[in-house]
Order: sequence, then C-alpha cells, then structure tokens
Amino acid sequence: RDENAQLKAQLAELQEYRGEAQRLQGLLDLSDKYDFSGVTGRVIGKGTDAWNRVVTLNVGSASGVECGLPVIGGSGLVGQVISPLTCRVRLISDPQSGVSVVLQSNRAEGVVRGSIAGLLYLEELDTSTEVNVGDVVITSGLGGSYFRGVALGTVVNVINAAGTSDRTI
Repeated sequence: RDENAQLKAQLAELQEYRGEAQRLQGLLDLSDKYDFSGVTGRVIGKGTDAWNRVVTLNVGSASGVECGLPVIGGSGLVGQVISPLTCRVRLISDPQSGVSVVLQSNRAEGVVRGSIAGLLYLEELDTSTEVNVGDVVITSGLGGSYFRGVALGTVVNVINAAGTSDRTI
C-alpha cells in the first residue's frame, strides 16, 4: 500500500511535468512561427479588483520588457504590458482592452473587447458578415500593438436580437 501511494504521487508529479513541458513547447513553437525574440515569465500576482484584469509577471524592464509589448501564451494572445518595471499585464479579458481581429474563415474584420464579467465580445463586424460557432478569431495586426495571425480564440455563441440586425458574438 505504501508503494502504491508513492507510485500515485510520482505519477501525479510526472503528469504536472509533462503539462509544463507541453506549455513550454507551445511557447517555442510560437517563437518560431512569428520569428520574434522575447522573454518568458510566470504569473506571480493577480489583481484583486473586479474592474481591472491585470496580472504581474516575474520579469520586467531589466529583462527587456517594454510598455505596449504583447504577451503571448501557449494558447495564443494573453494581453499587453502596461507597466514594464514590474511587468504588469492587462489581459485581453479586461474591459479596457480592445484587439483588432479577423475571422479566419472569411477574413471579416472586427474588434474583440473584454468585459467586466471577463468574457470576450466580437464587435464592429459588418451586419452582413456570417459568423458561426467554432469560427477561429485571430489578430489582424492593425494598430501595430499585436502580431498578425495570433490566435485569440473561437466563437462559442452567436445571439441574434429579435427583430433587429444586432447580435452578440
């Protein structure tokens, strides 16, 4: 029983290491795909106020971090540096965030904005643009804040307002 408990603990530890290795490999793949150099860091603090979605990383200006730089994780765009000294990052889910995007399926342009609830909303699309659940949303590169083609996510819901052309994506 003792050996079985020890093996279970080792298995849990190995699974954690495998997950970390996969996340790090994803970051290396992003670096190769977009041909950029950067620094890696870990989240060491999270904001406690509901109005701002900001995290602090364990890197800063001494590592080459500058205000306005995009922050990218293994799954895609995370946010933007707003304070390089301590590397405070405004997440894309923050109500003050806005990212120029395109739908990968039809190249329609729009803007993804964060919300107080922490959800992302796709706005400013032409009302005639077809949007489907599962459509991939990527950065457009417009505005110069973010690299072009970085994954932001997928459409999970399209709600049409009755009797109008308004919709929530």
